[in-house]
Amino acid sequence: MRTIIKSIFVFTLLCASCNQRGEETCKLFATPIEDLISHPEKYEGRSIVISGEVTHSGGIGKKTAFKIDDGTASIWVLDKASAPAVGEDVRIRGHAEQWVRLGNKTITVFYASER
Repeated sequence: MRTIIKSIFVFTLLCASCNQRGEETCKLFATPIEDLISHPEKYEGRSIVISGEVTHSGGIGKKTAFKIDDGTASIWVLDKASAPAVGEDVRIRGHAEQWVRLGNKTITVFYASER
């Protein structure tokens, strides 16, 4: 029983650390972008967290769009907030949707709900 309590305590500390500082710890709790793109059906309708470095950034009308790379793959993110700078590390909660399916190729986009 003590082991379970200790595990919960450590997990809580890591989550609090992740939420406050956005450091490397966050990657422990983030969904790998490669897995999200390869198996989007696993994440359909679910709120998930992704993290990575911003590689492209810009705006589309009233929304912003930026591409992040976590070292496994990259994905475009649509957000209502201002776009982060290229090179910035971000942690984003949201959901993914498949946009276009051409043969066996699918484009997946991530909609941010919280950063």
